[in-house]
Amino acid sequence: MTKAKSPCEGPGCPVLLAIGMIGSELKLSVLHSLLSGPKRFNELRLSTGICQSSLAKTLKELEDARIAER
Repeated sequence: MTKAKSPCEGPGCPVLLAIGMIGSELKLSVLHSLLSGPKRFNELRLSTGICQSSLAKTLKELEDARIAER
């Protein structure tokens, strides 16, 4: 009997693609904060503890990846 290939093997794996897009602790922190709903920039900054420049960059990357929107 041959073992069935996992749907998550190879470069097209949706889980690996998602991890590649999110991938950083900062992005995970921002996404976790946004789970409760939309927040203003300063609310995110205070809830995540991320400095202003890093938060702006992280939000831009999430927006470019269409994971978050303004």
